[in-house]
Amino acid sequence: MKHGLNEHLALVKFREMKSTFQTAPLLQFAVKDGYAPDQAAAQVNLDGVLQWLACHAVKEHADQPYVMMNGPVDQMYHALMLNTRMYLHFCREYIGFYIHHTPVDDVQADEIKLVGGIDYTMHFLTEAFGAELSPALQQWVQSHADGDLSASSVSCVGNGTDYAPDQLLGITDFRSFWDREAAPAATA
Repeated sequence: MKHGLNEHLALVKFREMKSTFQTAPLLQFAVKDGYAPDQAAAQVNLDGVLQWLACHAVKEHADQPYVMMNGPVDQMYHALMLNTRMYLHFCREYIGFYIHHTPVDDVQADEIKLVGGIDYTMHFLTEAFGAELSPALQQWVQSHADGDLSASSVSCVGNGTDYAPDQLLGITDFRSFWDREAAPAATA
C-alpha cells in the first residue's frame, strides 16, 4: 500500500484530511465539553484519530479486529462522533463508508488482545506512519510495549452489510446510499 515516494496510502490520506478537514469547531467542542484539557492537546489527540481513521480509508480490516484503544485518542474520537453531521460527512468524504463504533467490555477486550487485535492495529499504524506517527499514537506504542494497552472498541471486522440501515431506510449500507445520493440533499 505504498504511494508515490514509497509513502503508505494511509499517510497520503492523513495529509489530505489534515489539509482539508475543518477542525476548529471540533477542537473547540472537545475543550469546552472536557474531551481534551486544551486546544493543543485536542489537536494532538485529533491527529491520532485522523491517522487511525486514515487506516480505515485504505483498508477495511475485514479479517482482523482493528481497534481503538482506551485513553485520550478514544475521547477525541467520541467528541467527533458526537458531532453526528460532521462525523457522517467525514466518513463519506474521507473514508468512503461509515465506521461504526462498537464498545467492548473487559472480557471482549481480553478476547481482542488474545486474537491479536491490538498487535495488528499497532503494526498497521506503525507501518503506515513510521516516523510520522502522531505523538498520541506513539503513546499507544509505548503503552503496548509496557503491556498497559487495552481496547475500548472495535470498529470493524467484516464492516459490510449493516442490517439496521436496510431495515430502517431501505439501503444495504452507506456505500449504496452514497452511490445513489451524489451529494447530501440537505442538512438534517
